[in-house]
Amino acid sequence: MSKANRSAGAGDASEERGLGGKKWTDKNLNFEAEAWSALENSMVRQEGAQARSNMNKRLALTRISTTLDNMCSNEMNNLSELRERSGNVNEDCKSVISERDQALQDLRNTELAFSDVHRKYERAKAVVENLKKNEIHLTQRDEEMMLMMDARDKKFEAFKQEAHLTVEKMYNDLQGKVASLESDNSKLAAQLRRTELRAETVKSELVQKNKENDQLNKLADELMGGGEKPFDPDDPLRWL
Repeated sequence: MSKANRSAGAGDASEERGLGGKKWTDKNLNFEAEAWSALENSMVRQEGAQARSNMNKRLALTRISTTLDNMCSNEMNNLSELRERSGNVNEDCKSVISERDQALQDLRNTELAFSDVHRKYERAKAVVENLKKNEIHLTQRDEEMMLMMDARDKKFEAFKQEAHLTVEKMYNDLQGKVASLESDNSKLAAQLRRTELRAETVKSELVQKNKENDQLNKLADELMGGGEKPFDPDDPLRWL
C-alpha cells in the first residue's frame, strides 16, 4: 500500500474519530442536561417536600403549642382543684384522724368489754362444768333412787299381796265371828226375852205379894187395935 493511500486512510479514520467524538460530546451534553433537569426536578421536589415538611412541622408545632396551652390551662385548673381538694383532704384527714381516735377508743372499750365478757364466759364455763358434774351426780342419784323405788315397789307389792291375804283372812275370821256373835246374840236375845218374861212374871207375883201383904197388914192393924196409922205400901217412910 502506498503512503498516499495510508494517508488517505488515516484521514478517513481521523474524520471518523472526529465524528464519533462529536457524537459522544452531544450525548454527554444531553445526559448532563437531563441530569441537571433531573437534579433540578429532584431539588424542586425536595424543596417542596421540605416546604411541606416544614409546613407540617409548623402545623404540628402549632397543635403541640395549643395542646400544651390547653394542658397548662387544664393543669392550672387541676392545680386549683387539687388545692381545693387538698383543703378538703386536710379536713378529711382531720375527720379521719378523729374517727381513728374514736375507733381506737372504741377498740379499747371493746377490748375491755371483751375481757369482761371473757371473764364472765370463764365463770359461766366453770358454772356449766359444775352443773354438768351436778347433773351427772344427780343422774346417778336418780338412777339409784329409781332402783330403790323399784325395789320398794316390789316390796310394797309383796306387802300388799301379803296384807291382802291377811285382810282377807281377817275378814273371813271376822265374818265367822260376826256369824258366831249373831248366833250368840240370837241366843242372848232369846234368853233376854225369857228373862224379861220371867221378870214380868216375878213382878206380877211381887205385885200380888204386895197386895197380899197389904191385906195382911190391914188385917194385922185391925187385929192390933186399929189406932195406928194404916199401912201404905207406897209410902217411902213405911219402914221407918
